[in-house]
Amino acid sequence: MAASRSTLLRAVEGLGLAALGAVMLWLPLAGNYWYFLHPRFKPLTGSAGVLLLLLGLFAGAAGGRPRLRRILAAAGSVALVLGAYAATLPPASSAGAASGETFGEVSIPAAEAPAPRTEYAGQTYLRMNLAELQGLTAAGRPSGRVAVRGVVRRSPALDAAGRFALLRPVVVCCLADTVAAGYVVQVSGDLPLDNTWVEVLGETRPAARPLEPQVSLPGVLALAVDPARLLLAHLVQPAPVPDIPFILTIAEREPYTW
Repeated sequence: MAASRSTLLRAVEGLGLAALGAVMLWLPLAGNYWYFLHPRFKPLTGSAGVLLLLLGLFAGAAGGRPRLRRILAAAGSVALVLGAYAATLPPASSAGAASGETFGEVSIPAAEAPAPRTEYAGQTYLRMNLAELQGLTAAGRPSGRVAVRGVVRRSPALDAAGRFALLRPVVVCCLADTVAAGYVVQVSGDLPLDNTWVEVLGETRPAARPLEPQVSLPGVLALAVDPARLLLAHLVQPAPVPDIPFILTIAEREPYTW
């Protein structure tokens, strides 16, 4: 009887470890991986999952004394991962909503990947994301006419100057270290609505004094607004909500991401 009980517990222990490996192997394929880690870590998570799966199968078949605490730890880890994944799923009433609505209220649906360039008033504008634009200007490279998109954040001080902050979260490793890259945008017409997604076509210009937008964006660790350059808008128009509102890729040269 004791031997049968020990064999059963060993099998449960091995299955618990194998289940944890299976969940780690499945997570990179589930579609919500970016809620937890940057997508570049998918191969690492998948490889660790394969290793745990094999170790679990080996542990279930090998001898040795099973440990209840190891069984509970494996089961708890599986429950934690599945619970965290379930928490990222949208409610049934908003299953069709884009994830980007966390940072904005534009109702325009996400569209297919746009062309890398767009035209306005006879001029060509190169599309890129806000972090890529910051990388260009920080390196002293001319950006020329650009088209960038993000969430509008306004404040009374910015409104008085005919300006708004254009922000978009950047994930370095995981959501816990997310920062909001962006620019203070100068407009000559009406300001866009606060907390909406827009595309700005324009050019960067040196700021007369360091820029302090004094705005915030929910869910980010800090703001990374370029303090030395102003984005002079030629056109501000509503932009589709991206399926993933975060910047995950920062290219140093074309093709850029939008």
